[in-house]
Amino acid sequence: MVARSTLAFAFAATVFTVAVSAAAQSQICSRETLVIDAAPVLIVLCALPAPTPTGGAAVVLIPVSESLSTKAASFARTVDLQFLAGSEVSRSIDDVPLARLGFANESLHLTISRTPGALHLEHALLLPGALPLK
Repeated sequence: MVARSTLAFAFAATVFTVAVSAAAQSQICSRETLVIDAAPVLIVLCALPAPTPTGGAAVVLIPVSESLSTKAASFARTVDLQFLAGSEVSRSIDDVPLARLGFANESLHLTISRTPGALHLEHALLLPGALPLK
């Protein structure tokens, strides 16, 4: 009986690992480190490849997971960004408040570009003041 439950657990763990690996491989991600107030901030952006547009839609909503971290704090969130459907290169913008990282009144204004196989942090401005970081 113990051998059967051990075998069942091993099978379930293998199936879970394969499913998680498949999901991770299907995402496209970008990693950037920006320096804000002398502190490095790691930004990881991930999204599924763009869906095939249906019904002649000009814009598609793509969920993008954003993870930001410093040595002292981190947070993650998912936002739906609009990209042009069927475009070779498309851009979207996002504003990310940085209070959870300890930067009280600051936020990042990001320009994110997407191609069929890549996601890229193209520009970043620190607000207020529109200080270019990238």
